Amino acid sequence: MPETNSRQIGRVWEEKTKEFLENYGFEKINGGDSFCPGNPRNQIDVVACKENVVFIIECKTSEELGNGSLRSEINKFITKARRAKEALKRGYSNNEYTEYRDFRFVFATKNIEWNCEDLVGTSGDHVYKWDNQFFDYYNLLLDCLGARASTPQLLGELKVFKRNPGELTIPAIKITTNKITTYNFITSPEQILDMCCVARREFKKTEYYQRMIDGNRLNKIIQYLDDNKTPPFEDGRTIPGNIIMCTHKGRNESPLKWESLNIAFEDLPGNIEIGALTIEKRYRSLWIIDGQHRFFSFFKPQNRTEKEHDRILVSVMEGLNIGQEREIFLDVNQKQVKVPAEYIIDMYGEINPNELKGKISRTIKHINLIEKINFSQGRSAPNFFYHKIKIPSHGAIIGRTKKPYNIVSFFNGLKKFDLLENTTCSTLSGNRNNPFFNNRSETFVKHLAKGICDFFAVLEGSIKETVFFEKLSSGRDSKGHLYILLGIFERIISAYVKKKGVRKPGLGDYKKYILILKKYVDSISPSSYSEIINTSGDKNRDKTVKRIVLGMKELGAQGFEEFNDLDPGINELKITLIDFEKDMRDFLNTKIKNIEGWENWCTGERPDILPDKILEASLNETLLRRKINNLTSRGIDWDPKNNYVGMTLSQTFDLMKKRNIWPIIEPIMCREFTDKESFETSFKNLRDIRNKLIHGNGPDTLVTPENLDICESQIKQFYKCIRQEGWEPEPEEFEEENEELEDPINEETE
Repeated sequence: MPETNSRQIGRVWEEKTKEFLENYGFEKINGGDSFCPGNPRNQIDVVACKENVVFIIECKTSEELGNGSLRSEINKFITKARRAKEALKRGYSNNEYTEYRDFRFVFATKNIEWNCEDLVGTSGDHVYKWDNQFFDYYNLLLDCLGARASTPQLLGELKVFKRNPGELTIPAIKITTNKITTYNFITSPEQILDMCCVARREFKKTEYYQRMIDGNRLNKIIQYLDDNKTPPFEDGRTIPGNIIMCTHKGRNESPLKWESLNIAFEDLPGNIEIGALTIEKRYRSLWIIDGQHRFFSFFKPQNRTEKEHDRILVSVMEGLNIGQEREIFLDVNQKQVKVPAEYIIDMYGEINPNELKGKISRTIKHINLIEKINFSQGRSAPNFFYHKIKIPSHGAIIGRTKKPYNIVSFFNGLKKFDLLENTTCSTLSGNRNNPFFNNRSETFVKHLAKGICDFFAVLEGSIKETVFFEKLSSGRDSKGHLYILLGIFERIISAYVKKKGVRKPGLGDYKKYILILKKYVDSISPSSYSEIINTSGDKNRDKTVKRIVLGMKELGAQGFEEFNDLDPGINELKITLIDFEKDMRDFLNTKIKNIEGWENWCTGERPDILPDKILEASLNETLLRRKINNLTSRGIDWDPKNNYVGMTLSQTFDLMKKRNIWPIIEPIMCREFTDKESFETSFKNLRDIRNKLIHGNGPDTLVTPENLDICESQIKQFYKCIRQEGWEPEPEEFEEENEELEDPINEETE
């Protein structure tokens, strides 16, 4: 490569290195072609300061190095860096660096492979290696945590010491067992942030053991702490369970000091003391063994201020080596037994009975307790699910010869198909279509439970002889047959409402649709039949639901034309667009709700960043009351903090472009889109295609195969942007294979 080109690439790398240092809060950043401390030929690429240290940095790319020796270049740099160090001490660059006595030499490379011998024989001066892995790791850490929480970990790695570290003294309990001393105390995360670090394996040290931090998990935890304000946690929640930390064995001096209060308790064991623990506030005083996500979640929202309830329980084990830390980490994460999912779902009904998960739990319990279904002329039949669902609080299972039905399949199906919402998943217009909906959650739950039991009673009497239903009736629903039938139930009630209006269907209404279902099942070939009963995995199950609905529509099922008025591929894209609209709305909410004063939007105090319809309702008391009544009638509790509820894709787009919001959105979206104009073009295209597919608005040319391919590609771009930010669409609540809850608080094994 020509020298001019390689030098241009080198300059770009120097600027990237400076940008990295700026992001981490380094000061007095200098360097470049004209920065030559010592003599005109002693050019230094980058100089920067942090705390009491000056970093002298040489930047080198693979293009600049070519076939040269890395070790030779490092030795040349050390000679330059020594001259620069003395010149900076004497006052070069307007005496900016004369107060510093600690100078560090750094060799920052891009796309260069290091050998273990490269730093050997470097004339006694330690040179810090900043390679691709170093920059990738700390850039990722910065994206996940922000500068406030990432910087102490970087400075600890660079062995930087605070100028005036100070000390933290807190009350604690000291316990000594098996020659290991543990201190237990309560503190705020902010008080110990600068002292904490994590031994993550992604830093490529084989002795390290922790996983990389997950930004999405941090968001879930802090939302749980700050937003889940149910009694008695109106002022915020605290994290249950201790965060386990340690100090390292082999340090010259322990960062801990202990002063016993010598308080005598009659029943206090001899290995327990109560006293004052003093921790030196230096970087890497404390290493987090278990609980990094719980700890760092407090710092994920960049503009979040410390709250009174920000408290954590901490256990610090003194003087461990890295092997002992790793063993404790594995013990904690491998040997804990999670609570089975059926217990969690069972308790939702009592913990939060009027929230979505609570209503789903109560519906399943009602289904399990309905004894019989009453038909016309005094006839009745047993409820298909009577005492056959495994619900811990309902005691022993009746009829042990049959496997109890999986409460997880019920939960995931009811949640997936929005059966406990006022609008189920198949109605794309946003209008209420759930015939069982009632503002009183108890009535809503009972009506839906009875409707599901009625549906399965008719189903059992009509298609009992099919293999598809035989597997369900024998209790073998592990492959998702129950989930699929709940999906068909949702399509049927949506089609029924389209034809008859919002009223509850009866047994005869279900039978009309189920006879068409039976006709479809009887008509399919053996090969197609095997595909339908293969229901492993959510994607296969959803495809099976859509395939059955297509078949019923072709056989003339009334109301089913709304599901497939074009072709199956387009119908799937319609569903994708609806999910996309909700995901973009939810993502935007996670970003804007942390803006100062966001809770006052409903009063019109921040009109410049509100979408027009919300602004209109906010500025007029009558319209605001109308908005609240409208939400309430749809089963949505009014909350000023949830002004985003019900926003369309267009409103979400308009809100993103507002002058107060775009600076937050721009760095996220510009990872995939070159500028605001390309972002707007893509969003407008998605909006236009959505309106055509769902509402029929717009020219037919919008739905050409080429446009639909572009639409799918643009959706992927948007998801890529928000996923890089650490946000993920809410997954299925439970995995059906192991039936375990994904706990947003407790750590998981690697």
